[in-house]
Amino acid sequence: MTHLRTRMTSTMLVFGIFFTLSCSTLSLSNEPAETLYERGQFSKALSSVNKSIEENPDDLEKKVLKAQILREVALERQNPTDRKNYYQNLRDVTDELSFTTKDYQGKTDSILVKAWSHEQGEGVRYLQEDDTDTYEIHFDKIISHFDNASVIIPDSLITYSLKSTTFYRHGETQNAISTLERAQDIGVELTPQIREKVAYLYLESGNLSKSIEIYEDLVAQHPEEQEYRHGLINALILNENHDESIKLLMSLSDEYPERREYIEALATERYFKISREIEDIILTDTGEYLATEDVEAIKEELAEIGELFQNIETERPARETHQYRVASFYTDSGNKLLSLSKNAEDQLAQLIVTKAEGFLELSLPYWRYLTETFPENRDYSQKLYNTYKLLGMNDDAELLEQQINF
Repeated sequence: MTHLRTRMTSTMLVFGIFFTLSCSTLSLSNEPAETLYERGQFSKALSSVNKSIEENPDDLEKKVLKAQILREVALERQNPTDRKNYYQNLRDVTDELSFTTKDYQGKTDSILVKAWSHEQGEGVRYLQEDDTDTYEIHFDKIISHFDNASVIIPDSLITYSLKSTTFYRHGETQNAISTLERAQDIGVELTPQIREKVAYLYLESGNLSKSIEIYEDLVAQHPEEQEYRHGLINALILNENHDESIKLLMSLSDEYPERREYIEALATERYFKISREIEDIILTDTGEYLATEDVEAIKEELAEIGELFQNIETERPARETHQYRVASFYTDSGNKLLSLSKNAEDQLAQLIVTKAEGFLELSLPYWRYLTETFPENRDYSQKLYNTYKLLGMNDDAELLEQQINF
């Protein structure tokens, strides 16, 4: 909450709203509004204070009282949706007072904050419900509470953020984005954290170019924040901007050499890129054989990626996900090289096959470890079996088949 006030553009407009609402009140009372207010007869008090203000528009004390009464009248409405007009009237009255004089600023700010705190607090209370069914039941009520809070204090960023979260949890990603964009449109300054939230929501919605645009801006302005770089890398990967994601991962790996997850992500991303390049070569039938230098470049890239994985292996030898990732890298590389060999002349093709078999052999210790350590996962044993068959290790394949009983 950065400001409690919104500049008034027209006293006539505010007076018009005020006059309309004044004329639409319930039955009038001859008793003073103050007395009715103290008794808790808020609707009658509102009628009385409106009559007093209509008779004496310059009575600023009565307008302060009206603001207090409007808050109470709003809270008498059980359905939060029914409070919105009263809160809008409350906001108009306090804005009119602020435009006229600063003498009542403390009182009107206090009234606004109390009203805002109630609506905000109720919205948060329901939002924090852990039970999914309960959350679904109260969804409309949560949105109404946050809508009311925004009417009371229009530039409260936390309210827009919570409303966005509510929509996101409800599966309405586009509404979550629109809520924060609306805040920005009315002049609310988004913090870097909230802008990162918008970038993530765009990523979730599939608008990757917009997500990348925001993340790039955040990274440029806050290069020390790793989370922004992480978000940008994720967006780039999903958008298949592999060259850019690899540059960022290399930078992170150099900057934080002890963070093995950066090296693993770099190895995985480099493999994805070279894998796509191999597939393109295989699928593009030009009628020409592969050049030796192209094959050497592919072999060198795969070897470097293998070294990255091996370096990680010395750090975390027993982690299942890593073991699986390395095993898959060697097996997939071997399979792709076997397919690639069909695009080369005989002598070069044999060199590619030899390299492919080398990769397949390197995968065996990982598949064996996974098969023995996690026997319930038949995918591991199946991959080991298939690798044996590719390498012509039929006896090992048959023995495994007997042990596992596919």
